[in-house]
Amino acid sequence: SIWTVLLGFSFLQFTVLSPVSAEFSSRFSQMEKDLFNGGSSLLMVSESGLWLKQESNTTYSLIRVARVDGAKDVLHDVSVYSFDLFNHFINRLDANQVEIQPHGWRLKNTWLSEFNKPSVLVGDVLWKTDLTVLKIQKSFSKPSNVSLWRLPSLIRLMEEAGLSTLEHKHYLYTNLLQPFLLMVMALVAGLCAYHFTRRKGGAHFIITGLMSGFLVFFIQRMSHALGLSMSIPLFFSVLLPILVGALGSIALLIHLE
Repeated sequence: SIWTVLLGFSFLQFTVLSPVSAEFSSRFSQMEKDLFNGGSSLLMVSESGLWLKQESNTTYSLIRVARVDGAKDVLHDVSVYSFDLFNHFINRLDANQVEIQPHGWRLKNTWLSEFNKPSVLVGDVLWKTDLTVLKIQKSFSKPSNVSLWRLPSLIRLMEEAGLSTLEHKHYLYTNLLQPFLLMVMALVAGLCAYHFTRRKGGAHFIITGLMSGFLVFFIQRMSHALGLSMSIPLFFSVLLPILVGALGSIALLIHLE
């Protein structure tokens, strides 16, 4: 039956299609960053915070950020490790708080550590970089680059680091509820086929089916925008098209019969 096919497809998506497509998408995004963005990107997010990489003509830096305060453009517990192009250590800067300014990062009460030298307190330091909170957020992996099995733990780490997780949560909810959306679309298609092929011919069936699909798609996009803007709860924004499609189909079936 159609329900068995839909459930089988959903199972295949969760177990095979999602990990494989996420791996290919992730590799493509990394190649695109390396070729067109100079390699400056977010390397990873872990229990210790965010790890970023900033490159220049003569050096590169690895940056660890424990937490991001996007509302104030402030970073907390930041360490900057600088190396030359031959991977030789140059120095390390540690600051409890960093203010993101137009011309770079202002590290507050900074400690400077160099090779075979004791750490010294150097006060406020302006570190030249073009990284902003928005660029850090954009450099993060798209939800489609991550397998559904890894998304919950990734969302938790992002929240601990102070990054926005709206897109990732919406992507997770959408994939979890996709089997129900497919069932609703099958119900709408079956209703159109049952009524119009018997009473008004194939042309009305095709037109009504297209209009019904477009209506569900429009509601889905509208609820997606409302969810990301936090106008409605995020989970409800994913559930709304399913509820509208299911209730509308049942109401129409009761009316016709």
